[in-house]
Amino acid sequence: MKDTYITQPQFAMIWFGAALSIAEIMTGTYLAPLGLTQGLYAIILGHIIGGILLFGAGLIGGRLRQGSMNTTAFSFGPLGAKGFAFLNMLQLIGWTSIMIYDAMLALQELAPLSPI
Repeated sequence: MKDTYITQPQFAMIWFGAALSIAEIMTGTYLAPLGLTQGLYAIILGHIIGGILLFGAGLIGGRLRQGSMNTTAFSFGPLGAKGFAFLNMLQLIGWTSIMIYDAMLALQELAPLSPI
């Protein structure tokens, strides 16, 4: 079997595509209705800041050959790592609920079943 590798530009494009989603933009309009221009500026600035932080975390994990949750234990100890894992779990539950809400709104537009 031949080993295949993803190049850095390919990897960057995968993450770029995953990061910019319609659901993310819609969620931002629920929290802060800034309008199109200011909203796009906020999205771009947020992605730059988040990208720098995630790049740093990925660099640490890559050099240590550890996953991101494991690397938090070096700075915050075992209990701190569990705290970050718990916060990550809450974030994932929250994001899943937003995605379900957005899907419900889209379905209501396509096939209105009940007046909500």
